[in-house]
Amino acid sequence: MSIYVVYVDNQPVASAWLTFNSCSPFAGIWGGSTVKEYRGKGFYSLLLNKRIAEAKSRGAKYLIIDASDMSKPIVAKRGFEVVATTTGYTSPSR
Repeated sequence: MSIYVVYVDNQPVASAWLTFNSCSPFAGIWGGSTVKEYRGKGFYSLLLNKRIAEAKSRGAKYLIIDASDMSKPIVAKRGFEVVATTTGYTSPSR
């Protein structure tokens, strides 16, 4: 697993991770998020590009990503295509 964090003035403003399984040709791009006040400044795209480059350099043949509606236009620009959707659920508080 590789973890990336973007700092502005020594404060973390964006983070993301990349997972590998040595037995699989897939790498997983997960958890990309940016603090609301720092969105629109290219940090998510920067982290996405870094993870794609690392995955390629480590020999990953395929990349998977679970992108939110907010991220879909950004990942689509890099060639990702929607093949399935997920539905999030929350448990009622007790």
